[in-house]
Amino acid sequence: MSKPEADLILHPVRYRVLQTLLGRQMNTQSIAEELPSVPLSSIYRHLKTLLDAGLVQVVETNLVKGIEEKIYTVGDVPLVDAEEFSRYSKEDHQRFFAAYLSSLLRGFSDFLFSREMHDLEKEHMGFTDAVFYASPEELDEIGKKLNEMLEPVRKNKAGKNKQRQMLSVITFPLDKKEK
Repeated sequence: MSKPEADLILHPVRYRVLQTLLGRQMNTQSIAEELPSVPLSSIYRHLKTLLDAGLVQVVETNLVKGIEEKIYTVGDVPLVDAEEFSRYSKEDHQRFFAAYLSSLLRGFSDFLFSREMHDLEKEHMGFTDAVFYASPEELDEIGKKLNEMLEPVRKNKAGKNKQRQMLSVITFPLDKKEK
């Protein structure tokens, strides 16, 4: 993925639209209901940008009260490989991470303010840090095991006792290494 593609995806609203559509097919109104802090006009504008880039596609159109309703899903999302990732400047990485955190914060805020009270334990909501020492090989093994554990639930469909969840993992070394 090129830097312009990364900029395209890591815009806070577009990133949230893509996350909302992952594994789903939705019309604009449904997307807006999932993203109450985003004005409908912004959703239309960002959907068009994502459509033009091929990141979102129309899978169905329906005629509703004489108006064409489009059903969207995620298209081909480019991934950043390690080589491409290493070409970005420190400022690029900081900007991408800030956009990611902004999206995460907005999604969390939407969740918190979606109703008067939450039972956070029952809803399995939480956040924490785990600080530890690990070799690069151990970190690779953690990532591999985490992906293996997540694979079965990634295939789940909506249903009784099945609620969409987000698990965000951020890793970075805490120790400063000499150059």
